Amino acid sequence: MCVEDEADIQTVAKMALETVGGFDVEMCGSGEEALEKAPKFLPDLILLDVMMPGMDGLATYRAVRKLPEAEATPIVFMTAKSQAHEVEQLLDLGAFGGDLETVRSH
Repeated sequence: MCVEDEADIQTVAKMALETVGGFDVEMCGSGEEALEKAPKFLPDLILLDVMMPGMDGLATYRAVRKLPEAEATPIVFMTAKSQAHEVEQLLDLGAFGGDLETVRSH
């Protein structure tokens, strides 16, 4: 599942994930849409934009974690945010911020 409000990014992400990656992708244009679709689609992974109008990525993350069908689903944040305090906020939610070698060791 990919949650992204920008149509151009939706198109590129869906094409890359389906054509190149071979994944079945359910696109959602908002956090609210993701909450509606996740219990039915049962994603193996959620790609989540942080900056969205209305329900932003952080609020969506918190709400998804309350869904029994998606409470343990891995979530990857997609963001252009790179300020230390912004990254820290994502880490506080449980985002993994390690380098590739750290990822491999887990």
